[in-house]
Amino acid sequence: LISSEKPQDLSKPQTLVSMQALCASYGFRWISLRFRAQSRPFAAFGAIPTLVLVALWQWRLASRPQLVHARSYLPAGLALLLHRFMGVPFLFDMRALWLEELISAVQLRRGPCLHRCIDWLERRCLAEAASVVSLTQAAMVHLQHQMPSQLAGKPSAFIPTCADLERLTRVSLPQGLILSC
Repeated sequence: LISSEKPQDLSKPQTLVSMQALCASYGFRWISLRFRAQSRPFAAFGAIPTLVLVALWQWRLASRPQLVHARSYLPAGLALLLHRFMGVPFLFDMRALWLEELISAVQLRRGPCLHRCIDWLERRCLAEAASVVSLTQAAMVHLQHQMPSQLAGKPSAFIPTCADLERLTRVSLPQGLILSC
């Protein structure tokens, strides 16, 4: 598990040790990188070189991944590279329609080079992912309408954005962390 953590979270060593132990108990190795706050959408691009180096460094280990779960677009771009060059299938957990969010928030216009690059990345990841996850059924319907060839025959799912409080249980962890299952 490779994640980007905010400096205030990394400054809590007991919490980090507890979370690493919890991950290890489930068979995961957790690598926490420092989150760098910059203006969006460019902040995420600054993390790419670090993610590439960490992923390649981890790849040298004997226990190589059988599947990469990429949550969001830029990690999916890295997963796409691992898939193309090393044959590792990946799950594109896109969560939302990031490109459309950037346009709606007036952080990006349709047409310029950055728009075309993100659009290309989205289409390639949808086409080559082993499976796709989104937060809403409406997003999946939109994608199936807009990009039917990329999603043809591909398993996909959505994760509802609301919680069924009747089904949740609370588990207390060290330092006041709570997981709901």
